[in-house]
Amino acid sequence: MNGLAALISKEGEEVSEPLARMLEAMKHRGDYSYGFAGYRGTLISGSLSEAGEVSSWAMLGCCNGRLLPGDLEQPLEQYGYALALDGRIYPPPGTPDALIVAELLGQRPEERVRRLLGEVNGSYALIVLREDRLICARDPLGVTPLYVGENERWVAVASERKALWSIGIASPRSLPPGHVAEVSRKDVVLRPIRVLTPPEVRRIGMEEAVGRLGELLYRAVDVRTRGLDRVAVGFSGGLDSSLLAHLVDECGVGVDLISVGVEGSGDIEEAVEGAEAIGLPYHIEVHGEEEVEETLEEALLCVEEPDPMKVGVAIPLLWVAERTMGLGDRVLLLGQGCDELFGGYWRHLREYLQRGAEAAQGLIFRDVSGAYERNYERDNKVSARHGVELRLPFADWDLTQFALSLPIELKLPREEGLPRKRVLRALAERVGLPSRIVKRRKKAIQYSTGVEKALRRIARRRGLSLRGFLEKRFREALSARGFDAVVGCV
Repeated sequence: MNGLAALISKEGEEVSEPLARMLEAMKHRGDYSYGFAGYRGTLISGSLSEAGEVSSWAMLGCCNGRLLPGDLEQPLEQYGYALALDGRIYPPPGTPDALIVAELLGQRPEERVRRLLGEVNGSYALIVLREDRLICARDPLGVTPLYVGENERWVAVASERKALWSIGIASPRSLPPGHVAEVSRKDVVLRPIRVLTPPEVRRIGMEEAVGRLGELLYRAVDVRTRGLDRVAVGFSGGLDSSLLAHLVDECGVGVDLISVGVEGSGDIEEAVEGAEAIGLPYHIEVHGEEEVEETLEEALLCVEEPDPMKVGVAIPLLWVAERTMGLGDRVLLLGQGCDELFGGYWRHLREYLQRGAEAAQGLIFRDVSGAYERNYERDNKVSARHGVELRLPFADWDLTQFALSLPIELKLPREEGLPRKRVLRALAERVGLPSRIVKRRKKAIQYSTGVEKALRRIARRRGLSLRGFLEKRFREALSARGFDAVVGCV
């Protein structure tokens, strides 16, 4: 896990100082070292103050984390350009991810980055600095965040919005998944390379679908845990996280199940029962309402917007990530993406029953396509806050393509009151998960942990709606950190 930042001055100014500010704003993503690249060369340092040694009017920087012994300090320099990578290539290469990417780009990064996106699976973001322009790319499902923005002085790219806010860019936008962005002082040109499109629906029965799904999901877990001794799994005791934990164990990797909740939330008991049923070590944290409020500002700054749903998820996930790091686990697996793929939401069933299979397939596809903005970016930034690398087995390209092609009747029942995600439940039953886990109904984390109710109570005591309360706290947090250009946009 790294923090990427790149900056071009529209007027030819030296940019080392604003680049250092960008990296300072997200140094939680990697404090092992800092890397800078400009026309004077490339420098790796333990201090942000040395960015001026290679200063120019176009620069690339990296906050370097070091999860695995072979992780390289970046940017790398070759053939007259510099590059920096955040994320992973799957399956894991025998040599460091960044070096594999560098070798693939070779002497023609403009051309070869399209090949990278089109042929190589992974969860990553990439920035190349070549003379006076940037070449940026993001994995086809958008698991790893990357934002682009500009103002009257700068055009810039970074792993988190706050890095762009730090130099007065108030409204950064997400680089769309599967796209290459060519950035110059004059414009940003986007080119789609590998993006999701609705696949043709397969003619396939439940038994065959379960078999193929099992193979793909096992492989998705295996490639994301290979080379690791132990990982953490955010665990609710429900279908998605139980199946994920079981498959990690099947891959021969140690597992720590982590469950969190607010006092009085009944789902903690279900998490304990689920962990004991599958026989894996678990860790339970119960937090008070005052801890919800204490964590709120941190959650808002991670999410980078006052959205009630996103903040309600971010708070318990911050607790999970903090416990993950406390246990010495540097990788956290979550079941994000599962509900979008397999019809896990009530709205999917309602669409199916009211408007038919084609409409429900379309809604599921839109939910999968938009998951990067709704879920993945949030969860990556929240996990990174505690130095934890997030990996999402359900957000796997091959698994996604297969799941989207399944007939809707393998996902959704034909009447209300019956469990959704039928094919996933059939897989869980086949691998031997207990019946109470297979049949357990879905509850969103913000509700099951009790965080959403706690936030509403806190807001009510201040005479505000939940959204109004979050917007007020967000503006205060931004102002306290000098992000004044953003305050007026909230």
